[in-house]
Amino acid sequence: MPVDRVVESALLAAALAIAVPHPAAAQDCPLPDDALPALADVPDAARLEYLRSALADEAGPVRTWTGLWGAGYLLLATTQVAAAPVLPAANRPGLWLGAGGAGLGLAVLTILPLAVQEHGPILDAYAGALGPAASPCALIARGERWLELDAGAEEFGTSWLVHVGSVLVNAALALTIGFAFHDWLSAGIAAGVGLAVGETMILTQPTALIDAWERYRTAGWAEARPER
Repeated sequence: MPVDRVVESALLAAALAIAVPHPAAAQDCPLPDDALPALADVPDAARLEYLRSALADEAGPVRTWTGLWGAGYLLLATTQVAAAPVLPAANRPGLWLGAGGAGLGLAVLTILPLAVQEHGPILDAYAGALGPAASPCALIARGERWLELDAGAEEFGTSWLVHVGSVLVNAALALTIGFAFHDWLSAGIAAGVGLAVGETMILTQPTALIDAWERYRTAGWAEARPER
């Protein structure tokens, strides 16, 4: 786990350790800046349960998506590396560069993972350990921040900018193979496969938190909260 997230979790644990008991019905937890006034009418316990469920329920699908695509990119890269020595020399540069492109995809998943994979279990664990007399405000504030951030990450991951980036990366790969090694057949194959894989990855990314955050801040979930 990155150092900043370790520190963040430690600070959250400290806040919970000094939580001040309060009456269960009190509405003393502040609202997010862009929340609608209707959210103030929702009990603190219900707000925490919604945040807990939204993040915990999304952590599993995101972890599965990340693992499958990570394994796919690793397999694609190793297959091309293994095939390069046994194929004609003219085809090898395309395979090496294709393996590099797959490695880039794997690196993105590894270095910039969707953080809900960590946020969901952490909030779930702390919410489960919260005593009935302890204030939930620190957890609610953290859950709101995480839900907003993770929803933003999912939205960016499926945005037009990422689609354009996929096209540009694969176009650059194809042009490099074509102009540098004069192998336009391999260039076309690399571009087609790379673009298909990249677009499929983008289109299959989980996006449930985008709607979950919008429903939370507008209190649109008050009559139908997500079930655990």
